[in-house]
Amino acid sequence: MRTTMIRATVLWCSVFFAVACVTNAHATLTRQEVESLFSQGNQFFRTGLEKAKADKAASEAAFRDAAAAWRAIAVDGNIHNAKLEGNIANASLLAGDVPRAIAAFRRAQALDPFDPAFRGGLSAARRTIGTESLSGTSPLTDSKEDSSGGLSGTWRSITTFLSYAAKQTLLYLPERILLLAGGVLYVGAFTLATLRFAGRRSIRPWWAPAALVACILAVGPLVAREWYSPQEGVIVAANIVARNGPAELYDPAFKEPLTPGIELRVDEQRQGWLHVRLHDGRTAWVPAQSVERI
Repeated sequence: MRTTMIRATVLWCSVFFAVACVTNAHATLTRQEVESLFSQGNQFFRTGLEKAKADKAASEAAFRDAAAAWRAIAVDGNIHNAKLEGNIANASLLAGDVPRAIAAFRRAQALDPFDPAFRGGLSAARRTIGTESLSGTSPLTDSKEDSSGGLSGTWRSITTFLSYAAKQTLLYLPERILLLAGGVLYVGAFTLATLRFAGRRSIRPWWAPAALVACILAVGPLVAREWYSPQEGVIVAANIVARNGPAELYDPAFKEPLTPGIELRVDEQRQGWLHVRLHDGRTAWVPAQSVERI
């Protein structure tokens, strides 16, 4: 039995190591480069604060540099945490780049939904450019012409519900708690099954399946968010004309250009264009570079 337990432990550690390798596979910055960029961002931010009263233009430029340095850590270093995204959001907001501040606040809030600073900062950013009424918390609705019945319509309804349920769950249960609970329950189920197989009759046969079911329930919201949650984004460029097709030759979809800071859902990408859905259900195509993903 001891040999079996040792093998199980080695297997479990190997799984964790493989996950860690996959997670860091996209990082292109060394640890020294990350630390250097973080220090640069801090220095730029302090400079922005020092020049805020005397030279507004220089202050905003310093805040933009701070946001750029920290954003490079997140993108090129493949490092994502709430505090880093909060730093990017605050620097962007002070630099006058409100749309990118909204995107960063959204990412920070997704990572730490209980921090009131992120919630307050997001609301303030939305009010600054007047998009608060265009950013509902309910799932984005399909327009009538896109609502179809049959199997595809049923599948869309199921995935929309799963996405919404996952987001609502993560508002009250932090991601790290769900991951910890899932890991503990998975190890518990594996251990109970091993002990039962080794002859420990005091272990009830239903304990391992029950622990596995509880594990699935714990990590279910995370899986639903990653697999079924639609990609969302924020318009970060000015004077973007939404069109009826993925090219400049198509007619404008709306009378007015999209306001920077509008939050939307990305349904499809095609040759440098994104098919997006607004919170009122309207759809259109916009250039991909005009949207920052959340």
